[in-house]
Formats: sequence, structure tokens, C-alpha cells
Amino acid sequence: MRHVILATLLISIATPAVEAQDLPGWADSLNANRPEDTSEFYASDAVIMPPGTAPSGGRDAIARYWSHLMTVGLSDVDILSRETLAAGPDRIYETALIFWRGADGARRLQRSVILWELRSGEWQILRHTWNYGPQRFD
Repeated sequence: MRHVILATLLISIATPAVEAQDLPGWADSLNANRPEDTSEFYASDAVIMPPGTAPSGGRDAIARYWSHLMTVGLSDVDILSRETLAAGPDRIYETALIFWRGADGARRLQRSVILWELRSGEWQILRHTWNYGPQRFD
């Protein structure tokens, strides 16, 4: 029992206070059709896992992915954070709703990200996945 209490105390001491990290500018860069700027929000070894396609890794591949979506009409992107959990001393797991308009109409998506805190205190995306689901709205 002592080990469980000690482990719980150590985890709570080592885990920073967690606040939602909407990464100001991420949605703005998508809405401005700037895929290279969007890719800068990702770590150099980040991976995105879009539904129905193979994962893409690295900033160049991520920029190409967002560029393609922008070409086919991605717009009006907005984020609403839902839950943020500590995943270690410099990582957090966050879920959010993303709203966007695309070639097939407006969508509400569930997004999950793992964010990594840089020494500068800024956050970058390490892993990013979302669903398209049946949540069309107009």
C-alpha cells in the first residue's frame, strides 16, 4: 500500500498543472491556406493519423496533407477543447472538437493529440488523429 501512495505522490509531483493547449494560430494557419505554417505546429518527428488513410510522418508530409485538404476546400476551421490530461512531465493528451467546412459540407470531428512541451515552454504536436464520423451539419 505504501508503494502505491508513494507512486501516486511522485506522479503528481512530476506532472505539471495541465491546461488546454489550443495551440493559438493552428486553426488560423489552416484558414489562411498556409500549410507550411501549419506544419510548424508539429514536432519534426510528428505523425498524423487521418481516418481512412495511412499515417504521415514529418513536417513535409504533414504540410502536403494539409495543402491537399486546403486545395479541395478546407475552410472555417475552429477548435473547442474538451479534455486535457497529463501524460508525463512534458507531454499532455488532449481531446477537442474541430469544426470545419470542406468539399462535402460542414463537419464536426473529434480530435485527439499528444502534445510535447519544448524547453522554451511552447507546445508542439507529436501525434494527431481525428475521426470524420457521421456528424455533418450545415
